[in-house]
Parts: sequence; C-alpha cells; structure tokens
Amino acid sequence: ASEPSTSSASTEAFTSSKAWELVELFDPDVKEASISRWITRLDMLAEMHGWSDKQKVLASQARLGGAARRWFHRLDRINFNWSEWREQLKAAFPLRTNFGELIEELAHRRKRSGETMTEYFRDKLALCTRAGISGENAVSCLIHGLPEVHRANAYAAKCVTPEAFFTTTFWRAWSPIGTGCQRRGHQVHGLLASGLARRPSPPNGITPHLWRPRNW
Repeated sequence: ASEPSTSSASTEAFTSSKAWELVELFDPDVKEASISRWITRLDMLAEMHGWSDKQKVLASQARLGGAARRWFHRLDRINFNWSEWREQLKAAFPLRTNFGELIEELAHRRKRSGETMTEYFRDKLALCTRAGISGENAVSCLIHGLPEVHRANAYAAKCVTPEAFFTTTFWRAWSPIGTGCQRRGHQVHGLLASGLARRPSPPNGITPHLWRPRNW
C-alpha cells in the first residue's frame, strides 16, 4: 500500500487535534461580530501555525455558529477553495451597523463598579473602532466614561492616542503615595483605581504599593 501524501497526513493531524478550536466562534447575531475581522484573525492564526488553505476552509466551517451555521447547512456547494470561501462569507454576512444606535451605546458606556480599567478600555475602544472614531476623539470618549471626579485629571494628561491614554493612566496607578513611603497596604482613591496591582520594578527601591479602589 502506498504511503499517504504529506498533505493528507497534515490534514489528518489538523483534524484529529481539533486545531480549529483556536478560532473564535463566528455568530452574526452577536452585536460585535465582524466577518472581516474574523477572517483576518483566522488568516493570522493560519500563518502562525502553518495551516494550508484547505485547513483554513475546514477551520472556518467548523467555527460557524448561530445563523451562520444554519446558512452553511443550506448551501448546495461547500467545496470552495479558501479565496472563494472567504468571498462567500463576506457576501453572506456584511457588516450592518445602525450608526445612531452605536453612537448612543458609545455615549452611555461608563466604567462600571467592579470593572477593571483593562476591561473598560478594551470594551469601549472596540465601540470607538466600530464607529470609526480614533486618536484624540477616541481618548475623549474613553475619558467621558470615567467617573466625573476623575475626568479633569485624565484630560490633563493630554494623551493623543488611546494607547497612550492606557499606558499613562496605568503608570500613574503605580505612583508612590508619599515621598519615601515604603509601607504596603495603603488604601488609594485615584484616577486609575482599577484593581489590585503591583509595580514590577519600583523606582529608587520604593516598595510597591497595593492599589485598592474606593467607590469604583
């Protein structure tokens, strides 16, 4: 008997390991779902793990959920190559956004009590991206969602990108409470009380403080 081809063996290993589970489930009924973003992430995973185009088709078909799964099962033909299948997906699930509703959701998104700064930042920045808002305007939206007593200090940082805002605000969370203070366990109420955190490399030998939020 002849040996299976390298391609067949590779596909069999891919299938048996369920490698496609690395790909997030695509469900068009989920508000944040974007077929273009989903395909881009799948392409990145494929590049990282050396998947073939055939394996990308398999992974994408295995990770369809909700209405997308029902659509797939109604197709008369499914043996597309990756280029064809990618266009089929984009045509079937175009991004439809009610811009007015999106802006309303963005305006009302506030940092919730008990929510970490990271969770708030990622969630609200995703809304900004969907609305086509970036740079200083995105920073303004992020700050608007902070508790009112902290907004002035956030604006004073004069960040021009969301990434700078995130980095600057988290860095401030590590600031010493008082000159030369080396005591642990201080209670702090400040702009970036985002949860328990420690500075990995305290300056000048200062013992890292515990950052415990109040009223957030």
